[in-house]
Amino acid sequence: MSAEPKRLLPKPVKAAGVWFLRDIVGGLVTGLHRPDQKWQGPVSVHLLMSGTTRKMGLMALKSFEWATEQRWETFIHDDGTMTAADFDAVCRVVPEAYIVPRNEADARMSDALAPYPVAASNRKRHPWFLKFLDCAVFAPHDDYIVLDTDVIFYRRPVEIIEWASARPGSCHFMKDLRETYCSPREMIKEKTGLDLWESVNSGICLMPKRAVHFELAEDFLKIFENDSRHYIFLEQTLFAVAGSSHGKGGTLPTTYEISWEIFRRKNATARHYVGIIKHDLLYFEAGVGLLVGRLSCKNNGSQ
Repeated sequence: MSAEPKRLLPKPVKAAGVWFLRDIVGGLVTGLHRPDQKWQGPVSVHLLMSGTTRKMGLMALKSFEWATEQRWETFIHDDGTMTAADFDAVCRVVPEAYIVPRNEADARMSDALAPYPVAASNRKRHPWFLKFLDCAVFAPHDDYIVLDTDVIFYRRPVEIIEWASARPGSCHFMKDLRETYCSPREMIKEKTGLDLWESVNSGICLMPKRAVHFELAEDFLKIFENDSRHYIFLEQTLFAVAGSSHGKGGTLPTTYEISWEIFRRKNATARHYVGIIKHDLLYFEAGVGLLVGRLSCKNNGSQ
C-alpha cells in the first residue's frame, strides 16, 4: 500500500478550491440530465448521507446512473444531520428518491432490532451501522445495492449490471488494499470460527437479504463491540461476516479502485475516494471529469 499523500495545498487555497469545485462544478454536474430509462428489475440502491456528504453523494448517485444508463429505485438514508434544505436539494436532483429521515428510521428500527439490543446500541453509537442494519430493513426487494457517497463511477459497471439482472443471491464488495476489519482475521476466526473473506471493503455492497442475519450480527457484536482493535471498521466487518457466512460471492475486480494515488487508473470502473484525498481530489477529479465527460457526450449527440 502506498503511503498516505501529504496535503497538496495550503489550507486557504484548498478551501477556496474545494468551495469552487464542490459548489460550482459539483452543482453543474448534479444539474445535468439523467438517463430516461428506469431499471425494471426488483433491485434498490441505498446511500447513507449526512449534511456534510450530501453534495458528493449526489455526484456519486448521478455517476452511477450515467454509468449504468438507468435510473434506479433509490433510498437516501439520513444519518441524523441532514436538514430540510438537504432534503430539498436531494429532491431537486432525484425527485422520485425515497428519503428516510433519521427519526422515521429510528422508529422502524426500534421494532426491527428489539430482539437485538447490542445491535441497537451500536446503531445509536455510530451512524455507519445504518448501512448494514437499516438498508436491509428498508430495501423493498430481496436484492439491493449499497453505495458510499464517496464512490464515483467512470465506466459501465458490467459486474453490477449482470448481478442486478440475474440476481444470483450472491454478495459482492469492493476489494480493499489491505485488511481493514475491526480485528485481525485470525483473531476473528479464533473467537467465532468464521473464516472471513479477504479485504472486503463496503464502499460498494451487492446484497441479497437472505445473507443478512441480525442474529449473527448480534452474536458478533457481543464479542467485538468492546474488544475491537479498530471500532471504526466494525460496520465494514459486519458486511464481511454476512458475505463470508453466506458463502456465495466475493470481491469485485480491482477496476473498482481504492487507492492513495493522486489520480485514478485509466481503466477504473469506479473509484472509492479515501482518506484526506476525499476532499483534496474527489471534487477535482470527479467534478471536472464528470462535467467534461457529460458535456462531451451531449455534444456528440448522446445523453
